[in-house]
Amino acid sequence: MESIKFLSTLNVMYVEDDIEINEKMKSIFDKIFNTTIVALNGDEGYNKFVECKNNDIHIDVIISDINMPKIGGLEMIKKIKEIDDDVPFILTTAYSDQEFLLKAINYGVVHYAIKPINLKELIRHVEEVCETKYKLRIIENKNNELLEYLHIIDQVAIVSRIDLKGNYVFINDIFCHVSGFNKNDLIGKNKDIIKHKDMPNEVYDELWNTLQEGQKWSGKLKNVDKSGKEYFTKTTVLPFYDMKTVKITEYVEISFPITVEENEKREFRKKVIHNIQETKRQNFVARKMISELQGKLEKYKHIDILEESIKTEREKTKQFKKQNQYYETLLSVVNIDKEMKKVESVNDTQKMIGELTKSKHKNENYQQQINEFKREITNRINLCETLSKKVKQQATLIRNLEEQVKNCPIDIDSFKSA
Repeated sequence: MESIKFLSTLNVMYVEDDIEINEKMKSIFDKIFNTTIVALNGDEGYNKFVECKNNDIHIDVIISDINMPKIGGLEMIKKIKEIDDDVPFILTTAYSDQEFLLKAINYGVVHYAIKPINLKELIRHVEEVCETKYKLRIIENKNNELLEYLHIIDQVAIVSRIDLKGNYVFINDIFCHVSGFNKNDLIGKNKDIIKHKDMPNEVYDELWNTLQEGQKWSGKLKNVDKSGKEYFTKTTVLPFYDMKTVKITEYVEISFPITVEENEKREFRKKVIHNIQETKRQNFVARKMISELQGKLEKYKHIDILEESIKTEREKTKQFKKQNQYYETLLSVVNIDKEMKKVESVNDTQKMIGELTKSKHKNENYQQQINEFKREITNRINLCETLSKKVKQQATLIRNLEEQVKNCPIDIDSFKSA
C-alpha cells in the first residue's frame, strides 16, 4: 500500500519510437504514476525535458529506448546530463552488448531492461531508483535545514561538531564562554574532556549507540569547566550526513545551560527532606503533648458529679432561706402580740408579765434558731462560692486543654487509632 502511494507521487518520462508500444505503456503508466510525459525520439525527449524544467516540473526518472531516429537514447542522456546531472535513467533495449552497456553505465544509467519488457520488474526498479533519490533528497533537505538552524542557534546556544571518534572539530564562542576553555584547548580533544566524574558511563554509551544508528540523542549532561566547576546542559546531538556517500561524517551537538535550574532543584530537594524531618519531629512532640493533655483531662472526668453536688447544695440553701423567712414572720407576729398586750388593762398586768415572759422565752428560742439557720446559710453560701470557684477554674483549664489539642498538628482520632 505504501509502495503504490509512493509511485503515485512520481513524474515519469517515457521515450519510445514505436508508437503502439508508446501509447500502450503510457496508458499503463498513467494508472501508476502521477504524471507520464511521452516522446517518440531522443530529440523530442530532450526538448520536453527542458520544457518541464523551465516550468518547474520535476522529472523523477526517464525510461528510454536506445535506438531511435534523430537522436538516440545515449546521446539524449548526454545532453540532458549537461543541464541536470541528478536525473536517473533506465534504458530499454533488445540487445545486451557488453560494450554498449559499459558505455551506458558511464553515462550514469542506473538500470537497463531487455525487451520484451517485464513490466513488474521495470516498475520495481523505478521504485527503487526513485526511493533512493527521494531519501537522498530528504537527507539533503535535513542537512540544509540543520545548517540554517545551526547558523541561528550559534548565536544563542552552545554549539559544537564532533567527528566519528568523538573528538571536537568545531566549537562556538558561547561554548568557550560557558566552559572556560578556548578553542585550542578543545579542538582535536575527545568530548570526555568536559565529562563530569559523576556522569554514569551508561549515559554516554547510550548517546554513542543512538548516534551510530543514525538517530538523534537528547538528554541532560553534567559537565565540568576548565576550573573544575560543574555545570549542567540540556543537550541534543544529531548525525550529519555526506550527500555523496550517504554516510554519517560527523555529529552536531547543541546545548543550553541549565545550571541555575539544577541548583534550584537541588535546593528544593534539600528543603523537602528538611521539611519531612521537621514534620516527623513535630509529630513526635505533638503526640507527646496530646498524651500529656489527655492524662490531665482524665483527672477531671468526674466534673459532672461535682457540678451535681453544687446544684444540690444550692437547692438546700434555698430551703434554708425559706425556713428563715418563716421564722422571721413568726417573730414579727410575736412582737405584734407583745405590743397589743401593753395596751391591756393594768389588771391584766401580772398575766401580761407572765405572757411576756413566755413570749420572751419563745422569742429567744426563735432568735436562737434564726441565728443557727443564718450561720448554716452563711456556711452553705460560702461552700457554694468555693465550689463554684473551683468549677470555674477547672472549666477554664479544660477549655485551655481542649484549645491546645485542637491546635496540635495531629488529629486526636488518628492518634487514638494509632
